[in-house]
Amino acid sequence: EGNAPVERAHSPLVSALMKTVGDSVGLWPNFLHAALFAIRITTSRSTGFSPYYLLYGTHPVLSFDVTEATWQTLDWDKATSTTDLLALRILQLQRRDPNLEVASKELRKTRRRAIEDFEKRHHSQFDFSGYEPGMWVWLRESQLENLLGDKGHWTYSGPYIIHEKLQNDAFVLQEIDGALMKGHVNIRRLRLFFFR
Repeated sequence: EGNAPVERAHSPLVSALMKTVGDSVGLWPNFLHAALFAIRITTSRSTGFSPYYLLYGTHPVLSFDVTEATWQTLDWDKATSTTDLLALRILQLQRRDPNLEVASKELRKTRRRAIEDFEKRHHSQFDFSGYEPGMWVWLRESQLENLLGDKGHWTYSGPYIIHEKLQNDAFVLQEIDGALMKGHVNIRRLRLFFFR
């Protein structure tokens, strides 16, 4: 009787691996660690939280030098099911071209300097606040800014889609496969996400 609840999670895992590598069963072990991690950081429809969030009390943040270089080039807008989302996250975790990472780091430094210069000149008077349901966003994990080391790096999780706009600049988010996240987030923690 205990096997059925335990094996319930096997179906999304197997489906995501098949979508990622197809019938090349011999390649499955190469993608298994990424598939398991993708399941742990994806919001569950039954709980409204990711297993990672239930364990640590914060949304999962992937290391920026790996993800920024890879996540914007994937077809995020084509993910309509949990299997599609897991397959994309597996690819996101697997793609680590060293040259792309170096270029991404340099580009990020340049953009950071440009943003800081812009904010000094305009004192953040042009902050975007027109978020509406259906927009794609990053979620800034502000509690990680006070950790020792890497204080200069921004920490984001996502991408997510705005599900509902509440009063007082609060929003309810959902995963791109439609699973709602419990709770709400303040507008100051959101940044627009542009996928290519």
